Amino acid sequence: VDVTANQDEAEDTDREIFQMELVVPQSDGVPAKWAFRTVDNTYWTQEPLGGIQATARDRSNPNAQFTVDWIGDGTVAVKAHNGHYIQSRQTGQLVGVSDTVTNKEKFYIKIINRPLLLLKNEHGFVGLKSTAKAEVQCSKTNYEVIFVETSNDGHYFLKGANNKYWRLAEDASIIADGDSPVPFLLEPRGSSILTIKGPNGCYIKGEHNGLFRAIGQEVDPTMLWEY
Repeated sequence: VDVTANQDEAEDTDREIFQMELVVPQSDGVPAKWAFRTVDNTYWTQEPLGGIQATARDRSNPNAQFTVDWIGDGTVAVKAHNGHYIQSRQTGQLVGVSDTVTNKEKFYIKIINRPLLLLKNEHGFVGLKSTAKAEVQCSKTNYEVIFVETSNDGHYFLKGANNKYWRLAEDASIIADGDSPVPFLLEPRGSSILTIKGPNGCYIKGEHNGLFRAIGQEVDPTMLWEY
């Protein structure tokens, strides 16, 4: 069963939805390994000639494990076990043959099973400073629901419990008082762990005093959010 990128249906079907499963966590500079499960409970795997098929029964098979590079513009590049990036050919066939990332190796990932998020880190939960103040902080004692809206270009629009969109203030802090959506990037980093990149290109960093600002250049533990 070939995995192809030539579907043109307006709505996603079960055949276009894959469960992205963490197989090997990232450690000491070694990237995480992911598996892609299909609706038939099979996994993507790379065949000897480089083609991607959905025939693996066991995700522990090295050929069924992939690394995912987050490009930073809403797209990802997926690297197969042979060390080459997967590209989409004109026929739609996916093959792992590329050494570099061009538009043919870029794909959009849309998270569809998280219309609501609860975020926390070591300092507490993410939520509004108070019912009267729209500043978003990361030191709340109790959780607050964050509403997630998807787009078609890999970005997400986030709303606070007050039903207002997140936006960036001049100091890069997050304020939930917008009437119009502002694009953020959600990037899974592990099992129930993600990073959030703001529209300024920086990752949201949590600080012990509750500050929640998009000021991170390189990912470190202060930018990892449990969900």
